[in-house]
Amino acid sequence: MSSKNLFIILGLIILLISCKDKEVFTGINEVEENMDSLGKLIITSDPPNARIFLNNKNMGVSTPDTFKFLVEGIYKITLKHPYFLDSVFTTYINQSEKKEIFINYRANANNYAKIYCNSSPQGAQIFLNDSLTNEKTPHSFSGLYPGEYKIKITYPEHRSDSSSVTLLGGRKFDVYFSLEDTTEWVSYKYYNSGIGDNYFQSIEVDNSGNIWFGTLQNGISFYDKKKFIRFNSENSILQDNSINAIKTEKNGSVWIGTNNGLVKYQNGSWTNYSDAILGSNVRSIDFDSKGEMWVATLLGLFRYDGARWYEYSSKTLPSVFQNNLITSVAADKDNKIWIGIGNVGVVSYDGSNWVNYSISSMGLSSAIGNNVSRIKSDMKGNIWVGFIPNTKQGIRGGLVYFNGTSWREQRITGIGETVWQDFYFYNNKGYFASQQGFVILDESNNSTLYNIFNSKIPTADIRAIRRDKSGSLWLATMNGAMKIKTIPE
Repeated sequence: MSSKNLFIILGLIILLISCKDKEVFTGINEVEENMDSLGKLIITSDPPNARIFLNNKNMGVSTPDTFKFLVEGIYKITLKHPYFLDSVFTTYINQSEKKEIFINYRANANNYAKIYCNSSPQGAQIFLNDSLTNEKTPHSFSGLYPGEYKIKITYPEHRSDSSSVTLLGGRKFDVYFSLEDTTEWVSYKYYNSGIGDNYFQSIEVDNSGNIWFGTLQNGISFYDKKKFIRFNSENSILQDNSINAIKTEKNGSVWIGTNNGLVKYQNGSWTNYSDAILGSNVRSIDFDSKGEMWVATLLGLFRYDGARWYEYSSKTLPSVFQNNLITSVAADKDNKIWIGIGNVGVVSYDGSNWVNYSISSMGLSSAIGNNVSRIKSDMKGNIWVGFIPNTKQGIRGGLVYFNGTSWREQRITGIGETVWQDFYFYNNKGYFASQQGFVILDESNNSTLYNIFNSKIPTADIRAIRRDKSGSLWLATMNGAMKIKTIPE
C-alpha cells in the first residue's frame, strides 16, 4: 500500500471518531432520548391569524398552531394580531403535558375601538358600513369591533362624502368631513364623482338632455343625469382620446371631433368619418339651417350634406385659404358660414362669395392680431370672434363682434390678455368662457365676470360652456366640471 493511500485512510478514521460525540441542536430545546417526557402546546385565538412569539422569538406561524417537543419549563407567549392589542402571558409546561391555550380577543373590553365623527355643517346623517346609524354629527361611537369601516356623511343640498378607516383595538379615531354646498354650485371631479377626469375642453347637451364632456386626453365622459359612462379609443371607435369638439345634429346624432379624425354616435352605434376629413385634427363643428355640417380642421374646412363631402382648402381655393389652419366655424341665422384661419383672420362664405376680414379691414387696433380662437353667432345674428394674444409679438388679442354693419371690440372689466375659448348664447344673453373665468353679457352689453376670487369655479381656465334643458349652466374646465343650478343674473 502506498503512503498516500495510508494517509487517506487514517484521515477518514479520525473524522468518524470526532463526529461520534458531536452535539446536534434540534429546535427550541434539545430533544431528549425519551420522547414521552416532552410537552405539547396548542395555541388558538378568536379571531385567528395572530402571529405567535415564543420566548420573544417570532415563530413564523399564526394561530391556530401547535408546538411539539417542549422540555419542561416556563414559556413566554406573545400574540400579535393586526387589529387587536398584543396579548402577552407565561405558562408552565410539565413533562409529557399537552396544554391548550385559547385567547378570546372579543372578551377583552380594552380591545374595542371608538370613532368620533364631525362635519361642517354639523347635523349630517352618519352611515357606518352603508347602514344608517340614526346619529348625526358630531357623535362618538364606542364599543366598535376592530377592522375596516366605511363612514359616509350626508346633508341636504350638500355633496355626500365618505372615508374608509382601519380601527385598531383600544384606539380612538377622529374623522372630519367638510361637505360641499351644492345649493347653487356643484363640482364634478375625479375624486368626488364618476366623471373620471379633471381636464375637460369641450361640452355638449344632446337632444335628450344628456351631457357629453370631452377630455384633454382620456376620451369622453357621458352623463345621463344619473351616472357617468366613459368612451375612449379602447372601448369605441374614437380615433384619439383628445376631444376638441362635440356637436348634436337635429336628428339626435352626436358628432365628435378629435385630434385625429371625426366620428358619429347615434342610437348606440358609432360611425367613423375620419377618412372623409383626411384624418385631421378637428377644432370646431357647426350645422347650417339646411342641416349641412361644417367641420373646421387643421387641414382645411369640410362640408357634409348628408351624402357627399366637400373640401375647402389651399388645395381647392388657394386665393381664399392662405393656410389650412381653420380654428373655428359657425353658421349665422342667414346661413352664412364664418371661419377663423390661423394668423389670417376671419373669412365668411354666403354660398357664392368668400370675404376676408383681417383686423385692419375691420377698422380695429392691429394689436388685437389675426389669430382666431373661436367664432359664434348670437341669436340676433351678431358674429362674435375671440382673438389669441401673443405677448412676444406685442399682440394682446381680444373679443370683437360684427353687427352686420361694422366691427366693434367688446372690452370686459377685469379681463386682461386672455384666450376666449367658447361662446354660448341664450335668451338675449351671452356666456363667454376664457382663461380668466367666464363672463355673462346682457343684451345691453353690460358684463359680469365670474372668476376664482368671486365665485366657486374650480379654476380660471374655462374651456367650454353650455346650458342644459333644466336651465343649469355647465362649465368644462381644466380642473373638473361645474354645474351652476341657477344662472347668475
